[in-house]
Parts: sequence; structure tokens; C-alpha cells
Amino acid sequence: MMKLRFCLLFILTSFFCAAQNENQHQLAHQYARAGECDKAISIYQEFNRQNVNLNSYYSNFYNCLIKTKSFFEAEKLVKRMLRKSSSNPKYKLDLGFIWKAKGLDKKADKLFLETIESVQSGQLHLINTLASTFTTREAHDLALKTRRRNAKTPSIIISITSILIITK
Repeated sequence: MMKLRFCLLFILTSFFCAAQNENQHQLAHQYARAGECDKAISIYQEFNRQNVNLNSYYSNFYNCLIKTKSFFEAEKLVKRMLRKSSSNPKYKLDLGFIWKAKGLDKKADKLFLETIESVQSGQLHLINTLASTFTTREAHDLALKTRRRNAKTPSIIISITSILIITK
């Protein structure tokens, strides 16, 4: 009977903690969307201490750190993600954009070019993701390099045309 009570207490406590984390996650998201990055960052930092799934709030946390010019912490965040998922080039691009913001243009450009060149021509989803990320961050020249380097299919050629139209 005592084991049953303990198990029930454990389950209820776990459920309460999960619900509380979800509420905090929504609150942090609202703060981030409203531009109240300092408030969002404090919640995200607490998530970091609690080892909450980083994938669920990475983008908002990263963007808030960049907006508040917290580049050192943003770099730590990105490097943590790279350790977990080194094959995801999105994090390499994020790191490069931090370096750009810090004025380390040559270092960033080298990383961008290495990342572009590491993509195989058949990886259309990855090519599109990289080019889209560059376009979103107004690095149209890099988006174009990504598309041109991997322009062996009609969909890539159409995308190159759309990038050329956007940049003009």
C-alpha cells in the first residue's frame, strides 16, 4: 500500500512539473514574440538549468540572445547544439551569424563557405534549408552561392531565379 501511494505521489508530481514547464514555455514564447527578450531569456535560462528539451525553445532563445547582443551566451548555446547535432548545418549558420554580429566577418564567411561546400548536390532539403536561412537573414549572396553550387535540378534553378529577383 505504501508503494502504491509513493508511485501515485510521484506520478502526480511529475504531471504537475510537466504542466508547469509547459506554462512557462508558453509564457517565454509570448515574451519573445512581444519583444520582451530579457523576460524570455530568464525563463529559457531556467529551462537550461533544468535540462528541459533544448530543441523546443532553441530558436526563440537564440533570437532573444541575438536581439539583446548577448553574443557570448548565444555562442555557448549554439556550440551546445552543435555537440548534440553536429550534422545539422543550421547551427553552423547560427554560429556564423553570431561571429558576423561580433565583427568576425572572415571567420564567419569561412564557416559559411565550408558549410555550403559540405552539402552534397542530391540533398535538396538541406540545400533549401541553407538557402532559405541565408535569404531570411538577408545574406542573398550566400543563398545564391548555395543554390548555384548545387544547381543540378530544375527546382534549384527556379529557386536561383527567385533569389535573383528578390535581390534586384
